[in-house]
Amino acid sequence: MSLFPDVALLAERVADSKLPALSGSLCFWGHWFGKPNENPCTLISVSFNESNAELRIKFSGNELLSVFEPEKISIENGHVIIYQATKIRIEWPDIGKDGRLKNRMFYEFQRIGKKITGNSNIHWSSIDQTNLSVNRPAVLMTNSLSWPESKK
Repeated sequence: MSLFPDVALLAERVADSKLPALSGSLCFWGHWFGKPNENPCTLISVSFNESNAELRIKFSGNELLSVFEPEKISIENGHVIIYQATKIRIEWPDIGKDGRLKNRMFYEFQRIGKKITGNSNIHWSSIDQTNLSVNRPAVLMTNSLSWPESKK
């Protein structure tokens, strides 16, 4: 993790069992994953692959977040913030009415210049793309509805 020291600090914080677990709602470049404060995710592990600069974050609800080329990671005032990335992919289980795993659903967001594009294996057109902005953090995990100050 030497090329990405912020990733190492996040991994150390997650591994420290003396501190409370990091938990909150997720937001990607302004798009909330579910409704704010109604779908809290609890971070359980962090790994990093230097060959493709992929930060993988696992959550207690079997969600998996992949953040490519993460930059400027901070943990402050109840927020976990990744200010910049080139691509983000969130996957989560699609559980049928019978309680069995049917599929893994995903959203994928990619930063191309000053625009965020994406795709999904569910209805991408259902995403309110007007909220997507490169001026917002690539990833925000928060228990608050206030936006943290930007550190571009």
